[in-house]
Amino acid sequence: MTTTRHRILILGHGETGQAMAHLLKEQQVDIWEKFPLGNFQSVILKNVYALLFGMADELELGDNRCGYFAVAAVRELNQIVCEMGGQVNSSCHLAGLGDLITTATSEDSHHHELGRKRQVEKLRALRGGRHYTLKMVNRHRLFTIADYPLFKLTDDIIQQPQEIKKIR
Repeated sequence: MTTTRHRILILGHGETGQAMAHLLKEQQVDIWEKFPLGNFQSVILKNVYALLFGMADELELGDNRCGYFAVAAVRELNQIVCEMGGQVNSSCHLAGLGDLITTATSEDSHHHELGRKRQVEKLRALRGGRHYTLKMVNRHRLFTIADYPLFKLTDDIIQQPQEIKKIR
């Protein structure tokens, strides 16, 4: 069986770059060193928001709620990226907004499907206890999750499935 390798550009800027590289440590990737600050964070962090879109679809919350989630997620992504030293509005391009919409709305998206099925136990089993991105953000204290309500809501639901009532 042939393993597909993907080429990933990673920012080489101090602790942030090292932490982001750690997020991809177990993936089949080649890591490059130069990448516009902000795009890489968006590519990784949008997966957390995609879970929320899947949950909203499963709960039949409607397109307006998903529209709100899209706007709020991109706003939070932009704030997180800036906090991590990235370029303002870098999350509004393909690596952020484009990737978020594709991942959040595609039935073929792993993260959307996990959220849609509310397979919290499956999420917890991924990489030892939690959704991997959430786990790494917490472990490396990349930013304060409590400062970002939508990101925090998703983290709360993953940690305590009964929190899904907050999504309504």
